[in-house]
Amino acid sequence: MAVVSKITQQKKNKDYYNIYIDGNFAFGIHGELVLLHGIKEGKNLNLQEMAEMIEADSKKRAFNACLHYLSYKRRTQWELEEYLRKKEFSEEIIKEAIGKLKYYNMIDDEAYIKAYINDK
Repeated sequence: MAVVSKITQQKKNKDYYNIYIDGNFAFGIHGELVLLHGIKEGKNLNLQEMAEMIEADSKKRAFNACLHYLSYKRRTQWELEEYLRKKEFSEEIIKEAIGKLKYYNMIDDEAYIKAYINDK
């Protein structure tokens, strides 16, 4: 088991925190996940718990990257998938982010095509 020795807020992105294990930097994760997983100094973590937190953070980062990309204009599913691939997210993470966007009706290729045709 590894012990969380320190938690610091990142300087550039205040929503993220650096987690130190046994005095060494281990990983950075979103503050929401710090709270959700009850991470605090002195907490014991095993490798599986750390892997789950890192995966949850990757999912959150992929979804947030899509939201940022969508903030400029509507996108197709393919455009979002390619955007995430360029950012080197795994296919599993990409699939989950796209599924979540569809669930919230934030991407709809059919509506995109109709809007594109009407705008031309």
